[in-house]
Amino acid sequence: MTIVQAQATTILAIRTGIIDCDVHPSPRSLDEIRAYMPMPWRDRYSGGRRGFFGNPVHGARLDSKPPDGGSPGSDPDFLRHQLIDEYGIAYAILLPRAFCNLHPDPDFGTAIAAAYNDWLADTWLSTYNPDGVFKGSITVAHQDPQAAAREIERWAGHPHFVQVMMDSGARAPYGQRQYYPIYEACAKYGYPLAIHPGTDGMGINVQPSPGYPTHYIEWHTCLSLGFQAHLVSFLTEGVFERFPGFRVVLVEGGVAWLPALLWRLDAEWKALRSEVP
Repeated sequence: MTIVQAQATTILAIRTGIIDCDVHPSPRSLDEIRAYMPMPWRDRYSGGRRGFFGNPVHGARLDSKPPDGGSPGSDPDFLRHQLIDEYGIAYAILLPRAFCNLHPDPDFGTAIAAAYNDWLADTWLSTYNPDGVFKGSITVAHQDPQAAAREIERWAGHPHFVQVMMDSGARAPYGQRQYYPIYEACAKYGYPLAIHPGTDGMGINVQPSPGYPTHYIEWHTCLSLGFQAHLVSFLTEGVFERFPGFRVVLVEGGVAWLPALLWRLDAEWKALRSEVP
């Protein structure tokens, strides 16, 4: 093959079109994840759903279960049919729901995150990905920022990991300095940080509303409150000045609240700029 032919092949291999930035793949069974976990975590792991704030009706498309009866997002061929082929999606960015940020034991959360990353790399980003349509997210457990930074470093340079991800559920706003090792690693390796809702008020995480709501509809409607608090924290703590190459992606949290929030923050800053120069 000549150089020109090789360049032409490379150009043809580039997909253009819509990028779906929020696709949730699932393991066929928890044993797929356990296979990547050392002891004692392998025996302790039993999944990590949200718990009492679960959708009382349904949380996915009614036709999303694969023909073999597996969970939604567990069959790559069926997902390709429903998403990639039917809607002409160029790339699907995968965000597995490991729920590792729930756990009070940071070592357990870190082990879950690492297992999900190994599983994603070996399946959806490799065996199931001959055309490169699937791009992955490096899951990290923010309970141990130093370990999270090492996990980012472990996958740096992988051809199909394109971002780092963690849940919006946390014990402190994300602008605070204990999280800096994560942001430093993201900036160093060129990964944006994707924040996804779903563990707010779960496990060790603080509920962003005043106390715990009664119904799922309340909890789900107010998920954007956590996003707003994290964004204000990023800005007022000066995270983007400290790490100029750092980028944040707020996934599945809405955008309509953003102009009003920034207007209010600008108005407050006129009087309080000495606090956050």
